[in-house]
Amino acid sequence: MRFKRKCQTPGRRLFAEQNLMPPAHPRCACAIEYIELEPPVFAERFLSAGDEDKNEEIPEHDPPEYLCSLVDMTEDVIQSVLKEYETEIVDSAIENAVVISRSGLVWKCFGNKNAVYPNIDLGEELRGAYVTHNHPMSDTHFSFSYDDISLFMDYELSQLKGVDFRYTYIIQRTLETSYADIAELEHAYKVENYTEFLEQVFYGNVDADLDEYDFYVRRLAEKYGFRYERKKR
Repeated sequence: MRFKRKCQTPGRRLFAEQNLMPPAHPRCACAIEYIELEPPVFAERFLSAGDEDKNEEIPEHDPPEYLCSLVDMTEDVIQSVLKEYETEIVDSAIENAVVISRSGLVWKCFGNKNAVYPNIDLGEELRGAYVTHNHPMSDTHFSFSYDDISLFMDYELSQLKGVDFRYTYIIQRTLETSYADIAELEHAYKVENYTEFLEQVFYGNVDADLDEYDFYVRRLAEKYGFRYERKKR
């Protein structure tokens, strides 16, 4: 709803402290204009075993669960807590994320079989956090999707881990880490490194089923300066 502060009747003026709505006086020429606004389009990324449609609406999902609060935020404690919760989520049929915020709050976020939405659930609490999440057996590509890495970039995560029935994988921010937007990351997966990946498959250097996303993430780690590791569970 909008209306003008200056009255449309010549010589009249509405003042903010009066809190007047039209008609503000006899023979007032003001009117209220009602405008229907389109709902905002949410453009942020999320954690995904694959790569979801950018325009897909965020589905309904359970709210995040507060787990505990850490007083000791040393690296050893953080990694121990993440590893403990990974054993609980690794075999889940849906994606889950465990988040340790910079303030030491530990949250569990719930998604669906394709994605989980800690940015929707936690907002700015996610910025700079340590995050781990699972990729269900039916949807894993055995490393990070470009949605995963985009969220790592957008929220300046200190660390992002992934776990599935075969591997664990981790990316960590360094002093050399630079930013890439979702379009750059998508291009790196689908165009920039795809031909080289097919060549490596042809020569038997990589496995087409197990190593595709791992191949792309290694190239991105070199280009954007983050640390990446994948190892068998």
